[in-house]
Amino acid sequence: MSEPEAAPDNRKAAYALFLNPQGVEVIADLERQFMTDQPCFLADRDGNLDPLKAMARDAQRSLILYIKREIAKHSRHETPKKHRKAKTI
Repeated sequence: MSEPEAAPDNRKAAYALFLNPQGVEVIADLERQFMTDQPCFLADRDGNLDPLKAMARDAQRSLILYIKREIAKHSRHETPKKHRKAKTI
């Protein structure tokens, strides 16, 4: 059974942890560890490309980008799409 989704206030508080100096350093460290500034496909010493390594790098990069997007969203005090009220015309 899956866990219930966190309430928007809890999510905001969780992502706010990344706004302090230690949280910024954690994100920077993850970016360094997963080399998010590099392309997903990197050739080895022999010039070969490994699609499985590329898939893993893309997954790591996607996770970091997701976390950064959520940090930005919650630091701007946006309500997640799921909880927004529908606009009326």
